[in-house]
Amino acid sequence: MQKNIKVLAIFNNSIEQIENLHHMTKLEVLRLGNNKISDRESILYMRKLQNLKTLSLKGNPITNMKDFEGFVAAFLPGLVYFEFKMVNSRTRRIFTELFQGELFKVQGKEENEESKAKLQKEEKELKEREKKAFVDKLRGIDLLNSMFTEHLTEEEKVGEVQKALECQEKFKNDFLVILSKLYNLGLQELEEREIEWKRIDEGIDLAKLELEKDSLQTIQIFSEVKQDMLDRMIELGDQLLDLDPDSISELQVQEVETYREEYRMKCKELNKNLLKHEVILINSIESMIEAYEQKLGSMTARFLNSCGGFLQEARDLETLYFQYLLELVDTFGGIRTDTLLSLVALCHDAHQKVLDRRQEGLRLAVNTWREDHFRHIRETEFNRSRSRVLEISQYVDCVRQELEDIEVLPQAECVETEE
Repeated sequence: MQKNIKVLAIFNNSIEQIENLHHMTKLEVLRLGNNKISDRESILYMRKLQNLKTLSLKGNPITNMKDFEGFVAAFLPGLVYFEFKMVNSRTRRIFTELFQGELFKVQGKEENEESKAKLQKEEKELKEREKKAFVDKLRGIDLLNSMFTEHLTEEEKVGEVQKALECQEKFKNDFLVILSKLYNLGLQELEEREIEWKRIDEGIDLAKLELEKDSLQTIQIFSEVKQDMLDRMIELGDQLLDLDPDSISELQVQEVETYREEYRMKCKELNKNLLKHEVILINSIESMIEAYEQKLGSMTARFLNSCGGFLQEARDLETLYFQYLLELVDTFGGIRTDTLLSLVALCHDAHQKVLDRRQEGLRLAVNTWREDHFRHIRETEFNRSRSRVLEISQYVDCVRQELEDIEVLPQAECVETEE
């Protein structure tokens, strides 16, 4: 893969700018001779290549820049060789002082970019975690925006009513408090689910280790018996192969076939024992999965119930807000009052529907995840078990063939006669 490249050499390719190399985190040697690099930004870009030790830019226009070698030494402090010569420490020190002001600016810019990248990474990780916690669509401020933009024009008209905006502000603040509890509950429940999954995953791994231990012991016992039987067959071969086929007695042939059949039975027993271990593991893992499934079912049901409680509290709060608006509007009287009452009712219905949709979406998301989660666990286990059974079959076939390949009885020569 490109990220593992340590040496990169591209000559005579009309390259004008060094870019798109930052993913090559292991790059140590870069040679870009006889290209068209002329921008100092390319040198600054290479500061991202923290493992870069050797650089060659011979034949590029940028090498004609005044004090270019010193610039490279100052701005690439980790560089050891430049144009096949070791970077002089004295040169680096002198030009670091000379370019000190510009170097500080570059370092400040890099720190800002690093902070920005770190913040973006944290935001991305938080969003991923919110999605796993099923609260990505239940953030308070986002939910309020959805509620109050369903009928934006009507909301603005209602807001013109005296004291309506004050009432709305109080409602929103109280609403955010309720939704923050739901949000925190989601993240807390996620941690508990992760702990439970870690426990079951470790239990499955432990069961697999126990199986491996038992299987190895079974194979070791068989191997000792197998070697004794193979040695015995080789001895029989040494005794019989040099004899004339006609001189071999039925008793000797029967002895060989009896030995072969005994070995085949040992192989069959080995196959049976190894499969028995596998069946025990399958049943053990399925029992753990079933227990985990029951536990997780209880956890998610409790979570949905708690979320339902918070959302109902939010609905009740919105209903109080709606009733207060009705009281404010009712003081106007006349046609305008009827119009405003209709607008308030319209907005109220929209708010409630948004909350209903989010609760239903939450229920679907949790149930879908749970089904997919256990489907994936069981598919993974099924594939592991299938591969294991195939391995057992192939191994037993190989050890069975070991005996079949040993020549014991001499073959009678077939002589063709011409009539």
